[in-house]
Amino acid sequence: MILVLLTGLLALALIDLDFLILPKQVVYPSLALLMMSVGVAAASTGQWRRLVVAATCAVVWFVVFFVINAVWPKALGFGDVRLALILGLGLGWLGIPYVVMGFFAGNLIGAVIGLALIATQRMSRDQPVPYGVFLALGAAFAVFVGPEILSTFPQFR
Repeated sequence: MILVLLTGLLALALIDLDFLILPKQVVYPSLALLMMSVGVAAASTGQWRRLVVAATCAVVWFVVFFVINAVWPKALGFGDVRLALILGLGLGWLGIPYVVMGFFAGNLIGAVIGLALIATQRMSRDQPVPYGVFLALGAAFAVFVGPEILSTFPQFR
């Protein structure tokens, strides 16, 4: 499941970096493969509650991004709204703390890199940003570093 998630996110991040777009021709197949892998994981382990949590996280993240896109379309492209389904489902399978960590890590990474690019005048404030790249990096951070960070908090063990 993690391999499917990260492979899809890598492909989407590279496309977003080059073209500032998250094409539905890549998002939807990635989402379908992830749905299948999460479904197989739930069926083979009997962890149906994790499947419900993952699906709920996907829907909640999608709705939040959908509302942001509807209210302020320049702030968030609809490709990012679609990407939220993948992020919520994949990280949601790991648990809600991973979803929160992935979201905030992606935004923090994006803010730091964006500010550095603006400070060095390699980017202007009104230039579009490949937000999907940072969301994918945040998700990868949550997958790889999340267990170590969360293990320090007894309530997440």
